[in-house]
Amino acid sequence: YEHGPINWEEFFDVIKGNGPCNANRLKARVDADKNGAWVREAASAYAAKRAKERLVA
Repeated sequence: YEHGPINWEEFFDVIKGNGPCNANRLKARVDADKNGAWVREAASAYAAKRAKERLVA
């Protein structure tokens, strides 16, 4: 590998969330959360149903 001196200002800027891919990464995370909402809702409904069945039994 060839590398030069590290630009620490750029490095810490990326760490703070100002990197070139930060917006894309956050959008992907938000989209994944929205697309998975139905799974969390279904799991919650199933858990509530099972809890209710256990109380009745």
